Amino acid sequence: MKIITIVSTGILLAALGQSAFATSQGGPATRHNETAISNSRSDNPTRLALLSGNTGGLTDAGGQYDLGIAYTRGQEVAQDYQQAFFWHQKAANQGHARAQYTLGLMYDQGQGTTQDYQQAVHWYRKAAEQGIAEAQSNLGVMYARGSGVIQSYEQAVAWYRKAAEQGHAKAQYNLGLAYDKGEGVKQNARQSAIWYYKAAWQGHVKAQLNLGAMYDVGQGVTQDYERAAIWYRKAAGQGHVKAQFNLIMMYCEGHGVPKDYIKAYKLWNYYTSMNAASAANTVSSIQTAGNQADSANKLAAEQTTASR
Repeated sequence: MKIITIVSTGILLAALGQSAFATSQGGPATRHNETAISNSRSDNPTRLALLSGNTGGLTDAGGQYDLGIAYTRGQEVAQDYQQAFFWHQKAANQGHARAQYTLGLMYDQGQGTTQDYQQAVHWYRKAAEQGIAEAQSNLGVMYARGSGVIQSYEQAVAWYRKAAEQGHAKAQYNLGLAYDKGEGVKQNARQSAIWYYKAAWQGHVKAQLNLGAMYDVGQGVTQDYERAAIWYRKAAGQGHVKAQFNLIMMYCEGHGVPKDYIKAYKLWNYYTSMNAASAANTVSSIQTAGNQADSANKLAAEQTTASR
């Protein structure tokens, strides 16, 4: 028996300093042109202000947003999250959409300010209404968790959908998860598979695992072991332990791949050497699966010894 449980813990927030200031993973998220201070342009107003120490004269929202990024990243100045918050707040108050999203993120994570989920929701909403996919996705997360707002799976789905339709991978995954679990929308395995597929193609590891599991058992799609193995392999390649174990068991059972205990044994050794700590956390799941992996290992080891 493979571990094919659908992953249901993928409602995640973007990490400050990464996707907060970059394009969403693979998706055409709406964004303003102000992204970072250009070192190649000596006439950049924000850079000149930093070099001269005259930042107080920056009144343009784009420049204020750039300055917030500079303090967040420690670019041209010492990293200072409180100063980053100060300048993002100024830009956000002028209606700068990405600054509003980033301000929401800082309130959400308590970075540069006291953590305040209600304020996070407030600024996420402002940015989301201006079409920022990351803000729409995170606002959906807040509704799903009931953080800073009354919990509403229906509202979560509505905001996930807006971001997902812009190609935001995490929102696509969360929308697939909502259809999978029937939270905020009528349970629909086919729709779940469709949204997992969109996220999986963008490299979302949990979507890849879940899509593999759906092909494995024929949930929402026609059962197809070969496709299951393909998606397990993609997730396994990103270090997902459950996907690695499922792929090993595919080789043990000959599902979607040639039955090959030696290959399973080699994969087991390879993955456990890569992810010793993560693999240790999965021991209980493997034992629950009937210790088939141990049996496969012993059989493969015997075959390997015999073939020498």
